[in-house]
Amino acid sequence: MAEGGFQKPTVAYKSASLSDVTLSGATLNLVLTVDNPNPVELALADVDYRLAIDGHQVATGRPPEGLQIPAKGPGTSRCPPRSSSRTWVRRRQRSWRRAAPATRRRARSG
Repeated sequence: MAEGGFQKPTVAYKSASLSDVTLSGATLNLVLTVDNPNPVELALADVDYRLAIDGHQVATGRPPEGLQIPAKGPGTSRCPPRSSSRTWVRRRQRSWRRAAPATRRRARSG
């Protein structure tokens, strides 16, 4: 690796499903493919991640078995972030409040 340096791995979406759906939130079971172009395995016992949609964080978590990506190839990572519906609703309300003044102006002038 000294010759070419460390190359950044790439992550691609593979699949997703919901489980443990309740009024307070849900678990989003993400399956990601991580491609490691480096000649050494990437093994992380502890890794955190955040899931954001349109710049808004909707879930956080940790892969339960850490992350192990083979050298020179793809590996699969299962990420089960738990999303709180309260957090999502709060963020949506803030977005709606920011948009509301412009909507009210249009309604009065039209």
